[in-house]
Parts: sequence; C-alpha cells; structure tokens
Amino acid sequence: MSPPFWFIFMSILIPAPVQVELRGETIELLLTLEVMEVIQVTFDISITDLPKLMIPETYREAVPFLLKILALNAPAATIYSDEELVLIFKAIVAAVNEGMHCTERKSGKPSKRKVKKDEKFNVARCIYFGTAILHQAEDEVWKMTPGKIITLMNEHADANSIDDEEEAES
Repeated sequence: MSPPFWFIFMSILIPAPVQVELRGETIELLLTLEVMEVIQVTFDISITDLPKLMIPETYREAVPFLLKILALNAPAATIYSDEELVLIFKAIVAAVNEGMHCTERKSGKPSKRKVKKDEKFNVARCIYFGTAILHQAEDEVWKMTPGKIITLMNEHADANSIDDEEEAES
C-alpha cells in the first residue's frame, strides 16, 4: 500500500537529513539554499557537477569542506582516510538528491525550475519567492531545502494558474 499524497508532500516540506555513520558517530547532512549557494560560489560549479570534485587533485580538500557545510552536527574528526572520503561523498550525493527532491506541478505543465546540467541553481529567485511571495523571514528561507522551495513555487504557480514563462517575464 502506497502512502497518501499528503504524506509524500509533507515529507518534502519537512525533509529528513541523510545520515552517515563515521567512526561511531552519526552525522546528519542536509542541503539547504544557503549550503547550495556556498557550494556554487566556492567551487564555481552547478550542483549537478558535484561529482567533478572527486578527482585526485581536489577531493581530499573538497569532501571535508562539503561535510562541514552540510553537517547539522559537526563531526569530531578532521582528517579522513580515502575509504572514509568515498563514504562521505556518497552520503553528500544522497543529501543533495534528497534536498533537491520536489513535487511536480499538478496542472501537468512542465516545471522549468529544476536544475539543468551545467546551470547554477537560481538561489536569488528562491530567496525572492520565499520573502516576497511567502512572506517568510529571509533567514528562514535560507534554511529551506531547494526541493521545498521548488515545491512551494510549483504549488503557487498551479494555485494562481501561472505559466513558468509568464512568471519568468514578471
């Protein structure tokens, strides 16, 4: 038996962090708009290009940095083995996938809000939507997952019969 729609919708609005066991510690990772912006600015890449950081020249520095900004509870360790770095990176990818998960538009109209390969996620638009349309405090919007804000944007567009093209022009 599949869960009701409202359960799936609520799980997107109240996302659970991805957990990784590391040296006997449970570390929780969550992708928020703030974390996404830090990743995009620091590495000058789209979130879809995250695997490009797993090259020998960069992963030893990149993975601990990503762990530090994604972790809700700071891990005690600061130096990791190659095996641990791979485990951490897999958890980071899972956290990114979880944080980007959103519902589709009920109208059946395609949403253009998803991140395209090699294109940075428009965090500024999300902050604008969260503050101007949802009337949330900016610091609360920064804490939202990208999937949550995209879901809310899709719901707003459906409720107001807005096409993505119309919204982009305004």
